[in-house]
Amino acid sequence: MKFSPQICLLVLISLIVLSCKKENTAPNTTITGSEYFSSVVGMTRIYQVDSIYWDDFNNQHDTVSYEMKEVIPSTYLDNQGRPTQRIERYRQDSITGNWTIWKVWASNVTSATGELVEDNIRFLKLTFTPVLNATWNGNTYNTLDPQDYVITSLGVPDTKGSLTFNTTLTVSHGNDDNLVYRKFAEERYAKGAGLYYRVNEDVEKIFGTADIKSGYIYTETLLSYSITP
Repeated sequence: MKFSPQICLLVLISLIVLSCKKENTAPNTTITGSEYFSSVVGMTRIYQVDSIYWDDFNNQHDTVSYEMKEVIPSTYLDNQGRPTQRIERYRQDSITGNWTIWKVWASNVTSATGELVEDNIRFLKLTFTPVLNATWNGNTYNTLDPQDYVITSLGVPDTKGSLTFNTTLTVSHGNDDNLVYRKFAEERYAKGAGLYYRVNEDVEKIFGTADIKSGYIYTETLLSYSITP
């Protein structure tokens, strides 16, 4: 049986159209990176904060623990005309249980970056799309000394405290450990939850031992999170 060129052309066009429809209806599973940063209006996160401080000069060793609530209530335009998320941070009174506003931070989520303004200092927290071992200067947008941020794990499950996350990302801000001191900092982000763990350790050790002479260890561990439409 022979087919005319017109019929063959119609069949070819039909196959192309069907193929295009199939491609267009396929779900988009690409992770851009903003899912990890998760700085969206309506987000509320509650953290357990622990701060340990050693003062060799005064022979003091203090531990301070409290709960801190982070709320993103709204957006506004910054001086560059960019949508900016207002971040309100509250501390809980240990006696009354009331939340008292403590600090106001801000964040910007662009197509390429996740930026956070902490105490009027802007940090480049994440670069998009995240890639394992990707490195950038976290102090790109401030006047502090350059600081390498490195993605040390990506897309892996993790458990911290009572929460378990299926897809996480870890950013190291430095790890220097020797006979005299230890400096270590990292932040962990979970898809859909944002920052769920932060540690900053800067201590001087008694020479040749693991005992701490002076310095501090600060941690934030996520206890719960929710998004209100």
